[in-house]
Amino acid sequence: MPFGTMRIAEALAASWKKMTFYDNKKHFLYDHLTFLESIGLQGKDGRFTDHLKSIGIKASGKNWDIDHSEIDWTDIDNHHQFFFDYEGNENEIKEWLMKSSISGYDTLLTWLSWDDPIIRIKTDDFIENWEEINIAGGWEGII
Repeated sequence: MPFGTMRIAEALAASWKKMTFYDNKKHFLYDHLTFLESIGLQGKDGRFTDHLKSIGIKASGKNWDIDHSEIDWTDIDNHHQFFFDYEGNENEIKEWLMKSSISGYDTLLTWLSWDDPIIRIKTDDFIENWEEINIAGGWEGII
């Protein structure tokens, strides 16, 4: 890798690390959560996928080209998958989440950024603050 390219890559990695939230109690996400705990696992290097498999979620990534997810959504009964890019419909999305089966769970697992651990948050916090949580994960996290 040329020296200039390496410096740019180092700068990008350093700026990405600054976007992590778990150890940064001043991160805006803490203003929107009443409960957050690490499950004690980092998600990177395939560990999130391995954890999903260990709790019985099919995750081979076979549909990656379609939905950019390791989870095999087509093999999971009673799943809900939609994109949160409905500008101006934030309250409608919140209502959909409240009416979905997700509201029957006390907590959810998510992995929001590469350098942060897999975390557990309250489902009510997610439903109320889904947009902030997705922003914190760069719109790429899985709940």
